[in-house]
Amino acid sequence: MTQIEGGIEPILFVLNNGPPSGLSIFENLPAGEWEVTVIDAEGCPASFVVILDAPPVLAVELGPSPELGVGDTYAIPVQVNQSGVFNYVWSPPDGLDCVVCPNPVATAFEEITYTLLLTNADGCEALGTLSIRIKESEGSVYVPNIFSPDGDSKNDWLTVFGNPAKVLGVELFQVYDRWGELMFETQSLGLNDEQSGWDGTHRGKKVLPGVYIWRADIRLNDGSLLQKKGEVTVTR
Repeated sequence: MTQIEGGIEPILFVLNNGPPSGLSIFENLPAGEWEVTVIDAEGCPASFVVILDAPPVLAVELGPSPELGVGDTYAIPVQVNQSGVFNYVWSPPDGLDCVVCPNPVATAFEEITYTLLLTNADGCEALGTLSIRIKESEGSVYVPNIFSPDGDSKNDWLTVFGNPAKVLGVELFQVYDRWGELMFETQSLGLNDEQSGWDGTHRGKKVLPGVYIWRADIRLNDGSLLQKKGEVTVTR
């Protein structure tokens, strides 16, 4: 409130010809023109006009929708039209390395649309969406070439990722060491399901860091069988 000079207390304040009040602070006013009248104990008035501008509406942009191959990663760009401290909530969590951070990295397993709920310190909210498309040429699968089964819930399992629109399922998944000993085998591996894959152990013990060989029999939606193999490096 503007400092008041002169007059006899108590001082009353009238906002837009409303009821007089002894409070000099008016909160939660919408944008517009407001007339404030100050009246002292003798009934002497003084008026002035305050114009409140509307604050900019909070908005967030997540950039254009990318087209990725299965297993590609993409750091989602976030542009906010205001500065300050914000809360970030991303959904769904599938494929994201973080759901409460400003710039999560998405790993493309299937076509998906992410939504960001952005909230500023005043409780104002804004929504942003980003759709990830899978390249038409990407009809097969992706298996990581490195993983770290160290128990931090990130990259702790080796599994097969693929586009469900192209891949029916994984009928066999095996992992061997470099001497040909079978480390892991399953016939019920869930596509894009990390925890159904290999956890980096053999006979209940953690395997040593190094290079291992994997092979997979993958049934595609057209009925054909895709057989793939590759190498993966285990780190600790």
